[in-house]
Amino acid sequence: NLSSLRQGEKLNLELSLTLSSPLSGHFVTGHIDSQGKVLKVSEKKPGKRMTISFPSELRPYFIPKGSVALNGASLTVADLRASSLEVELIPITLKNSNLGDLKSGDTVNIE
Repeated sequence: NLSSLRQGEKLNLELSLTLSSPLSGHFVTGHIDSQGKVLKVSEKKPGKRMTISFPSELRPYFIPKGSVALNGASLTVADLRASSLEVELIPITLKNSNLGDLKSGDTVNIE
């Protein structure tokens, strides 16, 4: 959410794929479906585990072990509840995204 960024905060930016780019994971288009809130962040060595709330109308689109994009980063749904999901953030994701800087109460873009 660009309107809530403060000077010095990290922002996830990536170059677009080219026709010759190798593909893996799931496609992330950058079109935001909704926003959620970080409910909890806990250490889970060597990374972190994050719980995110989401609007109820998105529930049919999530499945355990399925994909979700948060702030543009493709992640796997580690656990799923009626109005929240959990993801695990591995060290490379923490290093290369702004997800490691998020704390309880922060807003995330959901795709």
